[in-house]
Amino acid sequence: MSPRGFAFRLAVIAWIAAPLAARALADEGGQDDEGARSSTGATAGDAEDEGGDQPADPHAGMNPHAMPGDPHAGMNMAQPDPEMQERIQEVRDAHGGRTPDHNPNGNQGRTDLTAARDKLFQVFSKRSAPVSCQEADGIADDPVTDYVWLVDHVGTPPWVPARAADCLVQNHADDATFGEAAVRWMTDPTSQAAATRLLEQIDALPEDLAVRLVQAAVTGGPDPKAARKLARQSSRPAVRQ
Repeated sequence: MSPRGFAFRLAVIAWIAAPLAARALADEGGQDDEGARSSTGATAGDAEDEGGDQPADPHAGMNPHAMPGDPHAGMNMAQPDPEMQERIQEVRDAHGGRTPDHNPNGNQGRTDLTAARDKLFQVFSKRSAPVSCQEADGIADDPVTDYVWLVDHVGTPPWVPARAADCLVQNHADDATFGEAAVRWMTDPTSQAAATRLLEQIDALPEDLAVRLVQAAVTGGPDPKAARKLARQSSRPAVRQ
């Protein structure tokens, strides 16, 4: 066979074999796709179609700000009400750090907030229609101790310790526990609401206690000038000094 005839035959064979080879490759690729579907259970397209059936995110609903070990870490914690947060901050600012469960005088007085003291705080906090001292005495477990506690622990509203002082003057002026606390308040910058109320009613107090209060306020109080001015309004020469 001549070289030209041999080349012609090779060309014919290649022309016939090319479509057969392409079909064989296509069939093999289809089998691979079916195998992938059978091994994984779904193709990528099937996974997109079935996206709604995917398992839930195990972190859904968790508090993103929770610290490790926080018992509330699995909870989606509600955010505080903005108005409530603002009111709490106003109360803290007005207290100057003094709240009903904080004793600014160290170990002076008792530090527990009883139900009676909490109730007294509520009724004394009302600016209108305040309770009388007789009614307040009925609310208290121990009127003197509870009123002294309120003065020592409550900074705002300032009329709470002032009203507690009023009730001490009206109903318990001769009590020794009150007398000792009153002298201390004269020099305590955080107790000036009560101290001022006592100096304004100085003649309602026993004279010996009144003299002690004025001496303490004038010599060691935060505002000696104001204390001296109030003392000079007394009808007692010993108190006026």
